[in-house]
Amino acid sequence: MHNGLKRGLAAVITACLALGALTGCTKKAEEETAAAQPLVTVGDESVNTDAFNFYMRYQQTPGSGNYIAQEASWYKMLYSYYGMDIDPWNTDLEGSGQTLGDQLKANCVEDVKKMLLAKAHMEELGVEFTDADKEAAAKAAADFVAANGEDALKAMNATPETIEQVLTLMAIRERAEEPMGADVDTEVSDEEAAQTRVSYVYVTPQTETEAETELPEEGSESAVEEGAFTEETEVKTNSSDETEEGVEEISTEAQTETEDPALAAAKEEAYALAVSFLTQAKESGDFKAAAASFTEEYPNAFQTDTTIGADSVYPSEEIVKACFGLEDGTLVDQVFEANDNYYICYVEDGFDEEATEDKKVQIVEQRRTDLVNSTYEEWEKEQTVTVDETLLASMLFNFTLSEPVQAQTEGLVEDLTELSTEIATESAAE
Repeated sequence: MHNGLKRGLAAVITACLALGALTGCTKKAEEETAAAQPLVTVGDESVNTDAFNFYMRYQQTPGSGNYIAQEASWYKMLYSYYGMDIDPWNTDLEGSGQTLGDQLKANCVEDVKKMLLAKAHMEELGVEFTDADKEAAAKAAADFVAANGEDALKAMNATPETIEQVLTLMAIRERAEEPMGADVDTEVSDEEAAQTRVSYVYVTPQTETEAETELPEEGSESAVEEGAFTEETEVKTNSSDETEEGVEEISTEAQTETEDPALAAAKEEAYALAVSFLTQAKESGDFKAAAASFTEEYPNAFQTDTTIGADSVYPSEEIVKACFGLEDGTLVDQVFEANDNYYICYVEDGFDEEATEDKKVQIVEQRRTDLVNSTYEEWEKEQTVTVDETLLASMLFNFTLSEPVQAQTEGLVEDLTELSTEIATESAAE
């Protein structure tokens, strides 16, 4: 058996176990009738509502690695931090006119199209799905059904047939994309991939109320895109030569008619702390030591490091422009405002060789992805592709998590992952 199915089955079974916790989606009679109807059709091949729903529920779990599922989890956590309970799947959190649920549906439709297109072109790509592969997929599906309760299976529209179909299509797509991307250009210059390693201290504005709870650290799940939840205000930053008078000047410009006075004061204090740390770092000559002492003293000050390239946008384009390509050991003589924090940056390595090599791999992989996607686009033009938008719209994000069922299935993750690997190995040996 090819390694693709081995990896695919292991990953899918592991992620899908979390779906055993899904309950509360009792179908209506008309939904049961619609379950067998084709939802996505490419040429003569189709995926019905049941199979699509199973795939979508799998993608909806953070364990699947789907970025929208992770984003939903982050938003839920972040809004909870600010005292708000939201349903991220049914809320337009980004002002795009789409809920995260709508975005996930659209992405899953595109995934299924690619699966069916890959299946249609198996022969010309030299891709096979053998009888041994089919047996492995069927057994994995049967094991999954046996390991989950009736309520969870109904919530997912999960049957041995639908699970087996999804596992098969995912494996075929994975195998097909290897020859599809075989002709990618693998040459990447140092200049194109160059990475600079930057260490920075950032100070987060903290009101008295927020001080009573632990602030989320940047880079943690609870701190992702925290700027999305704070009212945007105009905060200007200047060099470390700013005096206290300069700080007052900035806070005046940041103050608006609608801004909370407590938040304005917190911003003023955070900026002043950032300015004071920049001074300490310059006097110390040892950025890491100064950062360790400073972050230990102030609970709303944090230190971390990252690598940036010429095209990076995080922590901000301004920071990237100011830091990229500087000489080793350069302390940037400026306080930056970004993501509702105040940053002091220190360039540890102007050309990080290890990070640059990693970036080269990423660039090649992106080229490969672009090549594969362009092939799919050409294939789609040659096929009749239809999506039943009415059935798609009827699929709702209204289930809840059952903690007892989740706890029960989590204990089976390791065993079934090992089992699926054994199946793959046995099939390959036949």
